[in-house]
Amino acid sequence: MRIALLNEISQPGAGGGCESHLAALYRGLAERGHEVEIAGENWASAVERCDVAHIHNMTTIYGQWPFRHCRELGRPTVVSLHDFWPCCPARMAVHDGRNCHSEGCRYQCRKETPAWFDDVRRSACVSFAPRCAEIFRRHGIESTVIPHGLNLAFWRVLPREEHDDPVRVACCTAW
Repeated sequence: MRIALLNEISQPGAGGGCESHLAALYRGLAERGHEVEIAGENWASAVERCDVAHIHNMTTIYGQWPFRHCRELGRPTVVSLHDFWPCCPARMAVHDGRNCHSEGCRYQCRKETPAWFDDVRRSACVSFAPRCAEIFRRHGIESTVIPHGLNLAFWRVLPREEHDDPVRVACCTAW
């Protein structure tokens, strides 16, 4: 199967968590015999060559166009919801240091649904935690939860003599 992985940053491993996820997804799909292309600026031609488009973070720059192009070509789409962009203008559902639960949020979630919102709802959507799936559900988006774990090979523990501070772990994520 020819699969196009669409993301605003098309260099796997460059940038944030989504890009690291793309690198691992690319390797996993290729190892299973699929033809995989990661596309950013060249997303339109990638969609024309693929059997299925897997959309990641595309709405900031490209908006509805990848969804529309997939629909016009009859390409099935999968959307990985890496953060809350479909329902939160601030993308993270965290405002003023607190988790947003959509009620009383000063951002008021999305009062006007973007042009691509129905395209997201028509796609097969994936979220990475049950809490995320519940937030999306409250906004009319059904998603399948496929947990992704931490790649512990990426992290290393420093020997005690290399640091004096207490160990602190920071995790910045939408989940």
